Amino acid sequence: MDTKRCLFCNKIVSFQVKDEKEIYTGCCCAPESNYSLTVESYASFASLSLDLSRQAFPIISGYIRNSTVCGEKVDVSFEDLETICNSADIPVTIEEKEYLLLRYLYKQCTGPDEPIHIRPLSEHYNLAYSRNLQEFVYIIERLRDKKWIERSGTTFQLTKDGWDETAARMAKIAPEPCVILLHKTSLQQIWRDLVPPLLKQYGFHARFVETSNLNESLELISECKLLVADLSDDTSRGCFAAGYALGIGIHVISTIPYSLREALPRLTNQLNTIYWEKTEDLSTALRTTLYALSPSVHQEEAK
Repeated sequence: MDTKRCLFCNKIVSFQVKDEKEIYTGCCCAPESNYSLTVESYASFASLSLDLSRQAFPIISGYIRNSTVCGEKVDVSFEDLETICNSADIPVTIEEKEYLLLRYLYKQCTGPDEPIHIRPLSEHYNLAYSRNLQEFVYIIERLRDKKWIERSGTTFQLTKDGWDETAARMAKIAPEPCVILLHKTSLQQIWRDLVPPLLKQYGFHARFVETSNLNESLELISECKLLVADLSDDTSRGCFAAGYALGIGIHVISTIPYSLREALPRLTNQLNTIYWEKTEDLSTALRTTLYALSPSVHQEEAK
């Protein structure tokens, strides 16, 4: 695979040309994903003045980073320059960028004092839409001065005050309705203890329903923003409900015990399926999936 410099983060990375688009993989803009840039746009972006590129490229890099973290496919063209840079979703003040970093840390952990690694810092300052590493470090130090985070090198921890502050801010955002669909009685206590707190952390208010009452289930699903469906038992009803949700544009997360991973290969390909064996596996995978889904769900509601 060929390599090329990403204009927005200045890193040399793998790229390929497909359908008149250059696809950049693994740069600082999309470290665990990729983004595409129309072929003709590269020269247009590269021809911008030094002052304009210094202003615009960090914003575009932050836009790509935060979009790909949410699981979105990002296609950039030169015509998008003004739209991205002038978007109301782009943080402008230092305080807005502080909250963006706080929210990122909050969603990476289960509680205060839990270590979160961001390394190297020089490749992650776009998390807060910072224009450079110096501004990112300045934001970090402000959060330390407020006693909201602790830092040791590239290891970060939310303090209790930082955790409470972030939770309070997120609580001001009206929680989105979510349905948890269950069947297997023996697993219900695990779900009732584990899943609602996670959903609350990511901005959802959960309601439990059972597949035994399918009419009620479908009515509640039609009013929700997210369906979490346990497909460990009664799979025909569960898959029907999940398919119904997908058909009307509801986000779906399905879960299946690892021992049943071969049972539903076709039905679950597009259901954000989590295969799990231990409770810890389910918790970790749910957290990762919710982190990717929750911003896009809230953005859709805002529209």
